[in-house]
Amino acid sequence: FGPEDSEPPSSVPEEKLENIQEFVKEEDYHKLLLILTELCDVVEIFNSSQQDYPYYLKKTVPLYCKIISQFIPVSFQSNSLEHKLRNITIEILNRSILTENLEPYVVQILELFLNQVLSKDNEENAVIAIKYVTSLFKNYKALLINHVDQFIKIIMTVYNNAPELVEKTFPM
Repeated sequence: FGPEDSEPPSSVPEEKLENIQEFVKEEDYHKLLLILTELCDVVEIFNSSQQDYPYYLKKTVPLYCKIISQFIPVSFQSNSLEHKLRNITIEILNRSILTENLEPYVVQILELFLNQVLSKDNEENAVIAIKYVTSLFKNYKALLINHVDQFIKIIMTVYNNAPELVEKTFPM
């Protein structure tokens, strides 16, 4: 199956993918968290299947990107439902294996992580994103060369703000 195919492979839980869209529209965050957690637990099954992985990516990457960029707001409270939803979505993307099947989505994921997660999100999600972004740069150098400066600027901002953050966190 390639990205252009419209029929799901038999092992792709199509109803789960449709439920994600439905629960996002309804803002049923509890059900959405359950489904995303389930998908996170089985993402390796998709990753290991040459047949299923392209279809899985086609159906989920745009949706995961929308969840992060449009539907679920940033939360700095680690026990909030919004934080858990963003975190599990970022973790699912982080678990995507870096093969030629992911290549059509690499720029979209990188831009999401640079513009939404590293720039706006909480520390836990940003750490996952930094690790994944670094892996993306290593594996897709030619494709992502134009984004290196933006990544370096974000990292420099983080380091430049570190003393202020330490002072706020640990006042003397």
